[in-house]
Amino acid sequence: MLRRNIVSKLIFLTIMGTLVGYSTTPGWTMEDKEEEDMKTTFTPTYLGGCFSSEVNDSTTKRQYQQALPAEIFLIIFRYILPKALPSVALVCVHWNQISNDNNLWQSFLDKLGLEKPNNLSSKSTAISVFKIKTINILLNGRVTPSNNDKFVVLGYKKAISRKLDGLTNGWYGYQKDLKTAKKFNEEQVALGNITAITRKIEGLTYGWYGYEKDLVATKDLNEELVVQRDYEAVTRKLKGLTTGSYGYLIDLEALRDFNEELLNFGNSEAITRKIEGLTNGWHGYQQDLEAAKDLNEELVVQRDYEAITRKLKGLITGSYGYLIDLEAAKNLNEEFVTLKDHEAMTRKFFALANGWHGYQQDLEAAKNLNEELVALKDQEAMARKFFGLANRWYGYQRNPEAAKDLNEELAALGNHEAIIRKVNGLVIGPEGYPQDPKILKIVREMLEARGHPEAFGRKCVGFLCGEFNYPKDPEALKNFNEELAVLGDYGALEKKIQGLTIGQDGYQKDPEAARVLNEELVAQGNEEAIARKVSGFASGEYGYSKKTSFLRTYIELLAK
Repeated sequence: MLRRNIVSKLIFLTIMGTLVGYSTTPGWTMEDKEEEDMKTTFTPTYLGGCFSSEVNDSTTKRQYQQALPAEIFLIIFRYILPKALPSVALVCVHWNQISNDNNLWQSFLDKLGLEKPNNLSSKSTAISVFKIKTINILLNGRVTPSNNDKFVVLGYKKAISRKLDGLTNGWYGYQKDLKTAKKFNEEQVALGNITAITRKIEGLTYGWYGYEKDLVATKDLNEELVVQRDYEAVTRKLKGLTTGSYGYLIDLEALRDFNEELLNFGNSEAITRKIEGLTNGWHGYQQDLEAAKDLNEELVVQRDYEAITRKLKGLITGSYGYLIDLEAAKNLNEEFVTLKDHEAMTRKFFALANGWHGYQQDLEAAKNLNEELVALKDQEAMARKFFGLANRWYGYQRNPEAAKDLNEELAALGNHEAIIRKVNGLVIGPEGYPQDPKILKIVREMLEARGHPEAFGRKCVGFLCGEFNYPKDPEALKNFNEELAVLGDYGALEKKIQGLTIGQDGYQKDPEAARVLNEELVAQGNEEAIARKVSGFASGEYGYSKKTSFLRTYIELLAK
C-alpha cells in the first residue's frame, strides 16, 4: 500500500510537470516527428524535481539521481500518454532522456502485442501506430458504432464524420436517426467544430442532416461567421449576394459595400474583385477604367505580384484602364528580369523569339536567355531547347542526336512529356530515336508504373471496366498489377493486399496471403502496412485475427 501511494504521488508530480505547453486535444499525433525532434542540448541541473540550466551543482544532481533511479522514472512515465511525451521531454534534459528511451516506447507496443520491425526503433514504430493516418485507416475498417463513439469523445474528425453520416444515412452500423443526427451535430457546433457548423448551414439550406430547411436561419448563422472573418462564410455571402443563395437576396449594391468592407482588412481577393469590377462593371461596381488603373498602380508601388502582372497585361492589351504601350511593358518586364524573376525571364524569351511585348525579334538573344535557365535545370527551358534542337526553333541549329540526349535527361528527371516523347520516338522513329519495339515495352512499363500515374490509372480502369480501348479483363488487370508489384511499386502492393482481402481486381479472396504480404511490408517499416496491421488486430481485417482487448487498450493509450 505504501509503495502504491508513493508511486501515485510521483505520478501526480510527473503529470503536473507536463502541464506547461501540454494540450489535451487529439490534434497532436506524433505527425512527422523524427527521433531528434525532442532532444535538447542545455546543461542539466536540479530544480523542483528536475534539472534546470542555471545551476551546476554535481552533488545535488547525484543526490537526485540516487533518490530516483532511471528505472523508477521509466515506471512512472509508462502512465503518461504517448502523445504527451514530447511535452514532457521539454521539462528538462533528464526527462528528455527518459522520454526518448526505447524501453519506454516498447512498453506501449507490448501492451498492444505489437512487435517492432528490425529496421525501426521502438519509438519510431510506436509513433506510426498512433498517427492520425493509422487511426483513420482503423476507422475505415469494421469499427462498431460503440467503438467509433469512443473516438468521437476523443475528438477525432474521422469518427465524428462517420457518426454523423451513419445517423443520417444508416451507415457504419448506426441506425438512421435524423433527430439524433441533428442533436449530435448541434453538440459539435457548440464545441466550435467548423465542419459541424458548415454541415448545419448545408442542413438549413437544403434540409439535410435532420434540419428543416430554413434560409433565414442559414443567413443568420453565416453572418455570425462572417463577423469572425471566416473565409468560407465570406465566400458564401459573396455568392449569396450575387446569385441569391444561402438565404441572401441578390443585391449588387450590398455586394459592393461588403467587398469594400473586406478591403479595409487588406483582403487581396477583395482588391482583385474591385479592380475587375471597375474594369468590367462587375460585382456591383460602375465601370471606371481610370479608377481601376489608379488602384492597381497603388499596388504596383508596393511590388504586389498580381498587380504587376495586371499592369503588364494592361500595357500589352489595353486592359485595366492602361493604354497600349509596348515600350513601357518591356521596361517593366526588364526590371524583374534583372531580379532573375522566372516569369519575367520566360516572358522575355518568348518576346525575343517572336518580337512581342516591345522586344525586337532576336533569336540569338532568345537562345542565350534560355541557356541561362537550362543551366539552372529549369525543365520548361530544357523542353524549349529540345524542341529547338529537334525543329530548328528559338535560334537553335537542328541536332536530333543532341535533342534525344536532352530528352533522356528530362525523362530521367521524371518529366512526363519527355517520357511520352521517348515512347512516341520508339514507336514511329522521330525525336532522334530509332524504332525499337523491345525498348518500347520497357519504357511503356516505366511510364505506366513510375513516370505517369495517369497512364497507370487508365490501364487499370481499362482492364476493370473495358474503357480506354482496353478489353474488360480482370485477369489482365491482376497480371499487370503483379508486374508492378514485382518491381516493388507500393501502390501495386497495396492494391494486391486489398484484392486478396476482399477478392477484387482479378484476385481471388485469400486473407491469409494478404496478411503475409502485409507482414513483409511491416518488416520493411512501411507505415501504411503498420496501420493496416493495427486495423487488422482491431477489426479482424487483412487476414489478421481480431484481438479482443486490442482496441480497448489502444483507445486507453490515446485517452487515459
